[in-house]
Amino acid sequence: MIKKNMKRKTIAMILCFAMVFTTTASVQMAGTVDASGITKTSYSKMTRGVWIAFCDFKSLGLYNKSKSTYTKNVNSILKKSKADGCNTVYFHVRAFDDAAWSSSTFRASEYLMSGAHEYKNAKAAYSALGYDPFGVFVSRASAYGMKVEAYMNPYRVTYSKFLDPSSTYSRQRIYKAVREIKKYNISGIHFDDYFYHSSSGKYIYTTSASKYSKNPSGKLKYRKGLTAAKKRSYCNTMVRGVYNTTHYGTSSSVKARTRTKSNSIKFGISPAGNYSNCMAAGADVKSWLSKSGYIDYCAPQIYWTNKYKVNGKYQSMYSNRLSQFTKLNKIGIPMYIGLALYRTGTKDANDKGWSISTSNIKSQVVSLRSKGSEGYILFSGANIKSTKSATQKEIKNLKSINGI
Repeated sequence: MIKKNMKRKTIAMILCFAMVFTTTASVQMAGTVDASGITKTSYSKMTRGVWIAFCDFKSLGLYNKSKSTYTKNVNSILKKSKADGCNTVYFHVRAFDDAAWSSSTFRASEYLMSGAHEYKNAKAAYSALGYDPFGVFVSRASAYGMKVEAYMNPYRVTYSKFLDPSSTYSRQRIYKAVREIKKYNISGIHFDDYFYHSSSGKYIYTTSASKYSKNPSGKLKYRKGLTAAKKRSYCNTMVRGVYNTTHYGTSSSVKARTRTKSNSIKFGISPAGNYSNCMAAGADVKSWLSKSGYIDYCAPQIYWTNKYKVNGKYQSMYSNRLSQFTKLNKIGIPMYIGLALYRTGTKDANDKGWSISTSNIKSQVVSLRSKGSEGYILFSGANIKSTKSATQKEIKNLKSINGI
């Protein structure tokens, strides 16, 4: 009887140990949770991006370089970005109705090569340069196992001239650029926050028979008296057209509904972090986050800390804006929050958080994950490579999150 009891106890202990081992293994497989609350599994699934903007090209060694030097510097950017935890790069391919790719339609970017305006189009210019800047970037990113999205400003032609989203001509220029860039091995099309700037801004609208001339043509006219609702309506027409183009290859919603997806890629927008300003400028984030057929993800640029002073009192500006966008998201559109790496260590009388802490970005990533956001995008690539102490401390603290 004693032997039987001992045998039962031994079996029970073995079973108990097996259960503990299985539970422990399951926890480890699910991801170890550290103080940040982010598991290795959740971290691995996050979009962790960085914007490479046109204004970064020169400082990153991408302007007017030989193919070998350009490629070497691209490798350096990608290597550093990956080491800092990034898995996606948003490369600025269209900043001023131009092209960072070998386009037979649009002019070459003057931020990538000198004398770009002297050539018929970007294809001719980059042929003279000896390589396709975006093509090289996409190829090298693939070698590093990183995703690339083509980052565009939809309307800007110069700092004072913009395509008018109410114009069929303007929209067709945008759709054409999207169709051209889709030929590259990219993950998505990404639009910045430039929509209607103000009621007194100049906008180009069509009177030209040529939709795809090297430079936009047509008369310039002030677009006064447009209501916010009208601006949103015009912008939404363009946004739906781009969504259909990225997924179906055509901007027509009627044709899109009768076609299967062909070479479908994501389309996302990074609106300004101020909801009221968005809605007034035509960026209808309320519709985009509550109705399908507009965007595949939203990346609001929430460029404040929780030490922002309003009327002499501190407000949790970052958290407040994050909560606002989260509540707007009625249909579960993925959100990747734009974070202001460029502001680290800066002195701002209204936003003191940047100067008194070097853990802002880390805390913001932890917060956005707690709200269900799927990732973040850092602005910008030049700051990833910055030697500024405060910036590198922010990056180091960000990397301390489990898995980085």
